[in-house]
Amino acid sequence: MTDGRDTCKPSRRELIRSAVVAGAATGGAAGAQSPAPFAADAGVDRVVVLPGKTYLRGFVGRGRAPSATRPHNGVKGPEPQPADLQQERIRIRWSKVSGPGTVQFADPSALTTTAAFSAPGAYVLQLEAEGPAGKAVSTVAVTAEPSPPARALAAARVEDFQLTGGFWKPRLRNLIVNWIPHCIRQIERTDLETGLGGIDNFMEAGKKLRGEPHGYHKGFVFSNAWVYQTIESMSLALGYRFDGDAEVEQAHALFRKTLEEWIPLILAAQEPDGYLQTAFTLPRRTREGKVIESDKFRHWDPAHRQDHEGYVAGYFLEAAIAHHRMTRGKDGRLYQAAKKLADCWERNIGPPPKQAWYDEHQSMEQALVRFAHHVEEVEGKGSGERYVRLAKFLLDCRYHAAVLPRDRSEYCQSHLPVIEQYEAVGHAVRAAYTYSAMADIVMETGDADYRSAVRSLWSNIVHRKLYLTGGIGS
Repeated sequence: MTDGRDTCKPSRRELIRSAVVAGAATGGAAGAQSPAPFAADAGVDRVVVLPGKTYLRGFVGRGRAPSATRPHNGVKGPEPQPADLQQERIRIRWSKVSGPGTVQFADPSALTTTAAFSAPGAYVLQLEAEGPAGKAVSTVAVTAEPSPPARALAAARVEDFQLTGGFWKPRLRNLIVNWIPHCIRQIERTDLETGLGGIDNFMEAGKKLRGEPHGYHKGFVFSNAWVYQTIESMSLALGYRFDGDAEVEQAHALFRKTLEEWIPLILAAQEPDGYLQTAFTLPRRTREGKVIESDKFRHWDPAHRQDHEGYVAGYFLEAAIAHHRMTRGKDGRLYQAAKKLADCWERNIGPPPKQAWYDEHQSMEQALVRFAHHVEEVEGKGSGERYVRLAKFLLDCRYHAAVLPRDRSEYCQSHLPVIEQYEAVGHAVRAAYTYSAMADIVMETGDADYRSAVRSLWSNIVHRKLYLTGGIGS
């Protein structure tokens, strides 16, 4: 009933929500052709770069169709529950519905399989699940692209360019004159209640390593990154000239003075084996006064995977690169410390007998590739290859090296092997760092599976998850 003002007319959001819930309940959201007590889901649309293959992980079960309702966006309904195919006597069959070439399935009767394509073009694949209780089908669109040219684009170096005016120059000046000095002041403060944990953490870690009385690590476990980001910012800013601008010259002088004060403090906080993160060198104390003996934690321990070891380490490598380039290689202090840190990781992490590892928050992966490039510029071709191998190993460990139940999570892009991730999900910053590092690996190795995953992720973000502003976070 209405009162003539359409007060009961459902909103667009309610219509979409109702359609998704109804589809998930009947299998229709995943393309079911006839009612069944289970739904089929062939997965998300994706791109495959020839001659590569695509990885298929079908779902047959009850509840929401996994690929049709992510992110949930308020969609109600039970969590996906896989069916027992053997007990329910459900037969699986993958097939090609349309497309210009042939499709070769590794095992068309398995939920998890691969598909290879003979020619470029748009394909539709179908997953059919049929048992005594009924049948459900689902389709997935696959765009097969030809292999790109062998030669990839090279990275653009910021220091090779100057801003001469227009939109960006006044904004860059504002960063140099106002924002970076503000960051320096905040990092050097010891009286903060919010955002605490700056250069003082390095001072205390240095004391501990020298055997002197020391305090606790302050702030978040990742607070070292703020210091490294500011070092990188200062180093980049020193490469820009504003001739005759007294305020810029004053800021540049501040940056040089600050770097000279901070660098010895950071070097003193680096452990003898090269490891560097004050949240592990020092004990921590919570706001409630509880002491956490984090200085006794084992490094790269799955129990502390959330403690940002790789995130912080990656930012240190990035800062060291920027500083070394800014000095044109004349000041190698941070560069050598970064090599010690990267070598510490490389000695301990890798295929057996080394240990498997991945960080909940990515950063080290892309930083290692950039660091590899810089090392090769400094020390010659081949000298950085081990860092590229380590970056790929860290990415390959996601999902595969899971130990605890929480280790496989969309939030940190460890819910699937990276070569099977065709949809952008989870924490936007972590996702962007993962996908950027994956693209780096494609550029370095030409790996076909990485290439197809990266193209799929790019397509998924650009066509389905990009704001008008170009942003991907919320």
